[in-house]
Amino acid sequence: MGIPVKKILQQLPRERQNKIKEESIKLIRQYQSLQDFRKAMGITQDELAAELLQTQVNISKLENKNDMLLSTLRNYAQALGCRLEIRLVGKDDEGVVIQNLQ
Repeated sequence: MGIPVKKILQQLPRERQNKIKEESIKLIRQYQSLQDFRKAMGITQDELAAELLQTQVNISKLENKNDMLLSTLRNYAQALGCRLEIRLVGKDDEGVVIQNLQ
């Protein structure tokens, strides 16, 4: 039988435990796809399609694209009750929001 992760974490210095927790929260907040994000918000493709005046099939196609217009992505975000924010992030992980793309 293996050692529980919780036990291993408890043995680490408090500062390291906090860093691991912060990174875990960041990773949990990242979604692999638009579909993952939409599902996490509890919205179906049919509901989103109605909001965007599209068909469910078009929403499915949109969510599987890896290249789209910013305006399309902005509309998708707004239909979810979100806003689209474009950020440039440097090597130091500091980012700036590009205002003219909002």
